[in-house]
Amino acid sequence: MPVMRHLLPRVALTCMLLWASSVSAQAVLKAALFEVAPYAQREGGELRGLYVDLVRELGASAGVQVEIALMPFARVPHALAQGEVELTIGFSTDALAAVSRPLGPVVWVESLVVMRPGSSATDLPQLQGALIGRARGGCQDLAQRVDLHLRLTDVSSFESALRMLALGRLDGLCLTRDVLHHYSAMASIERHRLGAEILVGQRPAMLYVRNDLAPDMVAKLRVALAKRRPIKLE
Repeated sequence: MPVMRHLLPRVALTCMLLWASSVSAQAVLKAALFEVAPYAQREGGELRGLYVDLVRELGASAGVQVEIALMPFARVPHALAQGEVELTIGFSTDALAAVSRPLGPVVWVESLVVMRPGSSATDLPQLQGALIGRARGGCQDLAQRVDLHLRLTDVSSFESALRMLALGRLDGLCLTRDVLHHYSAMASIERHRLGAEILVGQRPAMLYVRNDLAPDMVAKLRVALAKRRPIKLE
């Protein structure tokens, strides 16, 4: 019995330390964001962009701190699958669906195809068989149009892809209106050097969480998401 009396405080202390460690671990979530302006980028050593602000806002509402890592589009699902991060904001892809689950939309954006100069195409049916550039695995709303028999090709960056488009090396480039405006300015490509903009539709950027994220944390993020209306970018 005397031994037990000495052990009990130690056991209680150990339990308290384990509990404190667990609480501390749950107080920080890691997010992976596709590094593309104007949604998520590094400027002067600082992370900036709409998705950066939204992730931080949702984390604060859920009572957690969010650590953000920027990475290429194709790297995000891998980071989720390997347990390196817990969440992301992005468009639906097969790779994301395999390793995470969507909790709901945080922003709606306009998805479009901008055509090469001289192209006569002005609507989706006229894209039959066209060579369309896209971020790797992206533009799923366009990719699902199997009736168009599109030839989709992955591009290394939107800036270089717009230069290829202006030179006629692509028939079109799939991207969002915000990305088009930002990277055409970066590439110094005036609007008259490109063809028509064909609207594909409105696409939701969703909050995705890792499949095995703790249920209580998922619940907190759901509540945080329910407190705000998705932003609509036009």
